[in-house]
Amino acid sequence: MTQAAYRAQIAMAMFALTLLAGITVLAGCSKDEDKKDSGPASRQIDRMAFPGINTVLVPSASKDIFNASYPRDDNAGFLAAFTTTITGLRANVAARGVTQNSPEIGPSGSPFTPAALADALCPDVVNVNLGITTGNSFTVVGAVPTQTLTGLQLNGRNLTDDVIDAALILILNNGAATDAIGPKTYLGTFPYLNVP
Repeated sequence: MTQAAYRAQIAMAMFALTLLAGITVLAGCSKDEDKKDSGPASRQIDRMAFPGINTVLVPSASKDIFNASYPRDDNAGFLAAFTTTITGLRANVAARGVTQNSPEIGPSGSPFTPAALADALCPDVVNVNLGITTGNSFTVVGAVPTQTLTGLQLNGRNLTDDVIDAALILILNNGAATDAIGPKTYLGTFPYLNVP
């Protein structure tokens, strides 16, 4: 086989693969994005938009149901459980002598009661506004027991966002709550993650 014939075969194979990939992508798209695929090759087994929400707020007995469900069903199926869990966690922390905010931490004038926080976190989705360059952010102002939040914004998730500390602050109602894992350093280029 000549080099030109070999190159032609490679080009045709690459074209065929590109065409096949395009057809596969188009076939996988559907106007009904909520349609569950009943085929054995596709089964949703886990879902977690914000780390810690599924892990902490969904009762153990309901994990499989939550993981297989769609966010549109979260309010009906899990809002009450989120509220109950947040209430229980806050009571447990308070019983251990940890001072909490009163009224609850939240944007000024809109404290995150367990029900209000559950409503903000349910459904468990990551909202993305491409017109905003920042990810999740808020600033805790003041000292316990009268802390408030300013600049609360939930938008996507940057690699540098400390989502576990954010979840702990909101769920435990204490601006000093932390997992005590310090800030990470990241590379300026792909793959961004630094050596552990």
